[in-house]
Amino acid sequence: MHGDIVHLLVNSAWLLAFGTPIARRLDTPRFVLFFLMAGATGALFFTAVNGFELTMLIGASGAISGLMGAAFRFMFGRDEDGVPSIARGAHRAPLMSLADTMRDRRIMMAVAGWVILNALVGWGAAASLTEAAGIAWEAHLGGFAAGLLTYGFFERLPVRPATDDDAAGAA
Repeated sequence: MHGDIVHLLVNSAWLLAFGTPIARRLDTPRFVLFFLMAGATGALFFTAVNGFELTMLIGASGAISGLMGAAFRFMFGRDEDGVPSIARGAHRAPLMSLADTMRDRRIMMAVAGWVILNALVGWGAAASLTEAAGIAWEAHLGGFAAGLLTYGFFERLPVRPATDDDAAGAA
C-alpha cells in the first residue's frame, strides 16, 4: 500500500537500487528479518518524534532507507590497490566495520546529505514537489540509522574478494 503512484515508483526504484545488493549478500530469511527490523525501527522512531499521534504509516520507506544505510557499509570501500571495492560487484565488496564506516568522510557526507534532505522535507521545503506533510521523514531516518548501525549482525559470511577464476567462470 502506498500513498500514490509517485510514492510507489520512488520506493520501487530505491528498493531496486539498494535492495538488490543487500539481497545478494544475505540469504532470504536474513534479508526479510533485516527489512522488517529496519521498517519497525523507522516506525518506532516516527512514534518517538511524534508521540502517540493517531496516524497511519503506509509504504516501505523506513525499511528501504534501512537497505540504503546497510549499503553504505560496503559501497564506499576500496581494495588494497585503491580500486573501489564495489567495482568488482556489490555482493563481493568487503563489509566495513562500523568504526571504519563512522570514520569514512565520504560516508559521513552522504549520511549528512540524507539527514539534511529529510529535515528539509520535514520542514516543508519540498511542498512544491510533493505533499511534504504526507512523507514520514522520521521513518526514513530511523530505518536508515538501523540499517547503518546493525547491518553487520546480518551478514552471513565475510565476502571473499573476486578472483580471475570467477571472471572466467562467468564468461
